[in-house]
Amino acid sequence: MNDPIIIISMPRSGSSMTAGLFAEHGVWTGPCRPPGPQNAKGHFESLPIRNEIIKTVGAIVQKGVLAPEVKGWRGRVENIIRKAGYKEGPWLFKSSAMYYPLWHEFNPTFVCVRRNLEAIEQSGKATGYFRRPKAIQPHVKAMDYVRDNMGGIDVFSDEVIAGDYSSLERAFDAAGLEMDERIVSDFVDPSLWHYKQGLK
Repeated sequence: MNDPIIIISMPRSGSSMTAGLFAEHGVWTGPCRPPGPQNAKGHFESLPIRNEIIKTVGAIVQKGVLAPEVKGWRGRVENIIRKAGYKEGPWLFKSSAMYYPLWHEFNPTFVCVRRNLEAIEQSGKATGYFRRPKAIQPHVKAMDYVRDNMGGIDVFSDEVIAGDYSSLERAFDAAGLEMDERIVSDFVDPSLWHYKQGLK
């Protein structure tokens, strides 16, 4: 079984867009949360894995505390995705950066999605998805650690929205995939991007 692409961020960072771009290139995501008012193209977040995480370590995103390592996590996840229909090839999971320690039994490609912090705070408050600004810096610290110590690749979502795909392409390269700019430009919709650089 392939090791996963793990997309980490804080809420309202553009991680759904990033995961969606990988999915558009054929990366398996499994059954995901459906689109909604705040993520019109979908969340691209595996429901079975998400439910197992919440059951195992709880909802810790708003608290800004790291999940513990969990013994046997790899076997549990492999069973989950096989039951969900995974056969072979690249697959991904998208979550808060606070959950990165769970993936210690894999050798994942970490993709760290970053966005202007003021915009995250404004969008988080407006949508209710990220209500505690104090949790922002722990997320930044976690992504910095993954980048500096675990080979994580930064993707800058504000730049992707503006048409600069260079950071995204580096993430695709790290995952052993070839990015198609036509697929990216067709999928990315700047009209869905609010609170640009902290402005409404």
